[in-house]
Amino acid sequence: MEIAEYENIYKNESSHFLYTSRHKIIINLVRKYFRKSHALKILDAGCGTGLFAKKLAKFGDVTGIDISSRALKFAQKRGIKTKKASVIKLPFKENYFNLLVSIDVLYHRAVEDDVKALKEFFRVLKPNGLLIIRLPANKWIKTIHDQHVHTRQRYDKVELRNKLIKVGFAIEKLYFVDGLLLPISLLQSLWQKVVPAKTTESAVKPLPKLINNMLAYLLSQDVEWPFGIGLIAVGRKPLRHKITPSKKTS
Repeated sequence: MEIAEYENIYKNESSHFLYTSRHKIIINLVRKYFRKSHALKILDAGCGTGLFAKKLAKFGDVTGIDISSRALKFAQKRGIKTKKASVIKLPFKENYFNLLVSIDVLYHRAVEDDVKALKEFFRVLKPNGLLIIRLPANKWIKTIHDQHVHTRQRYDKVELRNKLIKVGFAIEKLYFVDGLLLPISLLQSLWQKVVPAKTTESAVKPLPKLINNMLAYLLSQDVEWPFGIGLIAVGRKPLRHKITPSKKTS
């Protein structure tokens, strides 16, 4: 994404509805699948500026990785344990993490091979370990924000399901989120086709508090939309998986 966007996210992600709602949904999923555990080994793959990794710390030992040195500097300000790494080559041994979370990462044009990244996610998870992933949905949407954050592609439900299964994950849940935002994104996409933007622009901007809080509440509800601008998938690494030798270290 544009370098300036990392500072923008750092300043706004603790309050902006796009982040607070997404974080709440995924935190609730972690609570659902790990009800009694508070000693998990957790990887935030593509941790960005680190706020969500900090929230995950209540469940165990969290490591955040990101390819951006700029992002990691902000994450370190939050006290997050970090490593600079790409999601297509994780610097961890096999069967190391109980939980791997990746929010809006594989869509990025810096990820040249999303299947390879999913294979790495699968490799570093322990048997019975869980992957929770969020990605932008609907290939036919293209907004100024997509250009600003260097979107390579959006995903459809069937494509994401097939890629997860191909890698070896058993799918626990796969559903649309942020359905309320689909009409707005659709209008933006159509308008951009008629009047192409001369510059890119972030969707992460301060809003009036009442509107922001209302959107945060509505979008954080546990609703599996029949449509939406995002997809969330929960995949489990099967217990019976052949372990292959690896020289990678933690």
